Amino acid sequence: MNLEYISNQKPFLQKIRAALGQPVGHARKFHDLFSGHGIESSLLINKIKSRSAKDRKRLLDRLIHEGGFLNLKVIPVPTAADAARAITELALDRTPEWSDARSLVTWRHPLIDGLNLPERLKNQGIPVYAPDPEPANAGLFRLRAQTALIGVTSADYCIAESASLVLKTRPGQPRMVSLLPSIHVAVITEDQMLESLAECYVLVKQDPDAEKEGMTCCMTLISGPSKTADIEAVMVHGAHGPREMIIYVLAS
Repeated sequence: MNLEYISNQKPFLQKIRAALGQPVGHARKFHDLFSGHGIESSLLINKIKSRSAKDRKRLLDRLIHEGGFLNLKVIPVPTAADAARAITELALDRTPEWSDARSLVTWRHPLIDGLNLPERLKNQGIPVYAPDPEPANAGLFRLRAQTALIGVTSADYCIAESASLVLKTRPGQPRMVSLLPSIHVAVITEDQMLESLAECYVLVKQDPDAEKEGMTCCMTLISGPSKTADIEAVMVHGAHGPREMIIYVLAS
């Protein structure tokens, strides 16, 4: 323990209190500091959940714009079937990096299950793997994710101002599907788009629907494909994760 730090701590805090016009030695209660927090959060949650079609279109336009700076493709599609066709074409068009054969790994998720990718790609000889509920088979799925060409997920939220996906890890929805394959594809709906990180924070902390589940073991924010410029300031994609990332937004 740094004794000098301890001895200087009290005078430092007293200077801060004085600068703020607070009496020395007076500690304010939590309620005094954040008395309007619950009301403001409720108003923001209501604003998010009552967005009009025009508001969602504005968020989608901003998501597309911000994604362009990150080498992130944001593609609106009318239906889930259109997203499934686009993913099928992508699987046939791209060349695998880590295997001689093409394969996909996916989340177990209602939106992703509805794409019916295993049936669509069966005739093309491209297998599609989802996590096995049996813990004993987790190692096999991990190996498949390491060599997969494409990983397909949905998301909990998508933040327009930073073009960031927010993914919670759950059984059947492991983080590796978004990290290990060469290409990460996400399929989301318009109502999953948020304006800002502040909106995401208030939903995670205050929204009654989110509170029913609580925090999962991990929440990941992803802003575009993996990138680094560590070596001679040259931008390289795919150094620490997917080299390509696409978000298909089901937009009416």
